This record gives sequence, structure tokens and C-alpha cells, in this order.
Amino acid sequence: MLFTATLLLVTACGPYPRDIEGTLNRIDDARVIRVGLTQVEPADAPAARAYLALLERRTGATVRTTTGSAERQLAALEAGELDLVIGEFAEDSPWFHSVAVIEPIASRSVGDRRIGLAPVAANGENRWIALLEKAVRDLGAPR
Repeated sequence: MLFTATLLLVTACGPYPRDIEGTLNRIDDARVIRVGLTQVEPADAPAARAYLALLERRTGATVRTTTGSAERQLAALEAGELDLVIGEFAEDSPWFHSVAVIEPIASRSVGDRRIGLAPVAANGENRWIALLEKAVRDLGAPR
């Protein structure tokens, strides 16, 4: 009985946090981060480039980008075709219920709304999300 309980505990103690769909494992294996970019303001482009360069250094993977509308990129993220989307999103975007929005890399005011240039990942990819969040903090992005 004690052996069985110990065996169950050891098997349950895998690496945490985990990625439900294995995003970080796929990136490690393929050495590629698939990134969808929406339109980025010229003033925010250096911050986006610095963030992606930091992710390349941290993962040892190469960033491959596609560009398109926010809806198209977020749909591709949801379908598992992208690992990350970077774009400008309002704080009240309806997508925020379906994806994990990381702290903004850069932000600006548009009228009375704040718009953030934010990395977005699929929900449940917790190891990947933790890496993305740490990269934003280490970059010194605005809060």
C-alpha cells in the first residue's frame, strides 16, 4: 500500500506548471516560435523586436512571423497554428476570455482608453505563459 501511494505521488510530481497542448515542448523540439503579428505602431516596433529577441535567447529557438489582422491571428492561435500573437488590444477586448493576455510590452492612450501592445498565448499553456510573463518583466516593459 505504501509503495503504491509513493508511486502515485512520484508520477504526479512532473514539471509544473504544465502546458496542456505542449507548446514549450514543441518549441524546444522544432526550435521555432510561430508568432502572429498584428499591425504594430512604428513607435512600438523596437519594443516588439527586443521582446522577440529575448524570447529567442531564452528558448534557443528562431522566431518566424506572419502578419495579419488581430482576428485572423487570434483564430490561428486558437487553432494551434501559432504559439504567440503580438498586437495592440484594448483592455476590454472580447478575446480576453479565450486567451491568456500577458502584460503589455508597450502601451498608449487612445482617447480615454488604454491600448497595449501585448503578447497573447493560448489558455492552459502555463509553462509557456510563465516564460512570456518573465520576459516582459525582464524587458522592463511599462505596467
